[in-house]
Amino acid sequence: SRGPVREAIGLLEREGLVVKVPHRGACVLDFDPRLLREAASLRGRLEEFAVSLALPRLGVDDLARLESLVQGMEDAARRQAVQEFNNLDYRFHDAIFQITGHHILHDVWRSMQRRFRVFLASTNAINRNLQMVAQRHRAILVALASRKPADSRRAIRGHFAWVEKE
Repeated sequence: SRGPVREAIGLLEREGLVVKVPHRGACVLDFDPRLLREAASLRGRLEEFAVSLALPRLGVDDLARLESLVQGMEDAARRQAVQEFNNLDYRFHDAIFQITGHHILHDVWRSMQRRFRVFLASTNAINRNLQMVAQRHRAILVALASRKPADSRRAIRGHFAWVEKE
């Protein structure tokens, strides 16, 4: 019926994935390069902050979970399993936010989940080299394991830099 469809479109509009056009209906948001740059810059700053909070709390189990996710991404990249890769990619970043112990920051990240998942899938589709994307995640993991804040922030910036420059 129309009610649930209207509610779903309203939710998608609030998430920034759909734009309502007066007297025409709704259109799926087209991710133009400017929007991708904006999303990359926002994610990059949020994740730099998350990394700075996660480092002092990072335990052996956390590193093992991140390692498992990166290994999964590397495997999915080899098999060109794009949807699986994108899911693991999101889970990797979500794990960093969980490790921070900062509930509001994690809630903000999660509240933008749909938009960030679309961003992630879009940038991975543009990049098309999933193995390179997996290598950037490996670099983040290595930097986190080193427990050096500057190296960790640099790895996060490097992960998003190519999108911000496009």
